[in-house]
Amino acid sequence: MINKEDSLVQLLKPFGLSVDESRVYIQLLKTGPQTALKLSRSSKIGRTKMYRILEDLEEKNLVSALTRSYGREFEASSTDNLKLIVARKAKEATEVRSALPQVMTAFSLLSDQDVSRSKVLHYNGTKGLKRVIWNQRRAVGSVRTFVSEKMSKYLDFGLGDEVRLEFVKRHVKIFELRNEKHIPKWTNVVEIVRSLWEVRYIPASQIEMDFEFVLYNDVIAMYGLDGLNVFCVEIYNERSARMMSRMFDFMMKHAKPMKILNEHGEARVG
Repeated sequence: MINKEDSLVQLLKPFGLSVDESRVYIQLLKTGPQTALKLSRSSKIGRTKMYRILEDLEEKNLVSALTRSYGREFEASSTDNLKLIVARKAKEATEVRSALPQVMTAFSLLSDQDVSRSKVLHYNGTKGLKRVIWNQRRAVGSVRTFVSEKMSKYLDFGLGDEVRLEFVKRHVKIFELRNEKHIPKWTNVVEIVRSLWEVRYIPASQIEMDFEFVLYNDVIAMYGLDGLNVFCVEIYNERSARMMSRMFDFMMKHAKPMKILNEHGEARVG
C-alpha cells in the first residue's frame, strides 16, 4: 500500500524532482531547518550525495541555506515556489515549440544531402580516442562540445593540450556545455582559458551528458564508455553537423554562464 509520502514523491516527479530530492524536501517541510549531517543520518543518504541534493534543491528555489553560529542549516522554501517551476517549464516548452519548425526544416534537408561525401568512422579503445581527439586539430573557427564528465580524465593535459595549442595558433574558439557545477583545473594552455573558451552549465535534469559530442567543420565526433571500454564514432556530414551546431547554440543561449576562477580552467556556476 502506498503511504502519503510515497504519493507526494510521485506527485513531485513532473516538477523535475528525483525521488531523493522529493524525500529531502518533504522531510524539511515536516521538521523545519536541519543540517546536512542530520538529514544524511535520518534519510540514510551519504553526506556527499546529500550536499548535491541540497544544491539541486537550492537551484530549484525549494531549499535555502541558513548560516548559524555552529554551521549551516537548510530550510524548505514555501510550496508556492513550485509555481516558479511550472512557469519555467512553460517558458521552456514555448521556446522548444518555437524552435521546432527550424529543427524540422534542418531534418528535411538531410534527405537532399550528397551522401557521396558522407562517411561514418568507428574507433575503439584509448588509441581510437586519441585518433579522434587528434583529428580535432583540423577545426576551423570554433569547436562546440557537449562535455561528459566521465570522459574528462582522457582529455586533461597531455594530448588534449597538444590539440589546444593548435587551437591557439589558429585562433579556434571553444564553446562547452557541461553538467558539472564545478570544473577542476584541466589545461596548462592558459591562452585558451584567457580568450578562447566559453563554458556554460546545464542541469543533468534537462540533458544528461552520458556521452561527449564534439562539433567542428562538417564533423560530429562522439565518444563514451561501453562498460569499461571506450568507443568513438566520427560522422562526416555537412548538414547533420550544421543541424547539431544549431541545436547546441540554442541550448548554449539558455544555459547558465560559469565563472572562470583561474588560467588553468577551474570554473564554477556563478
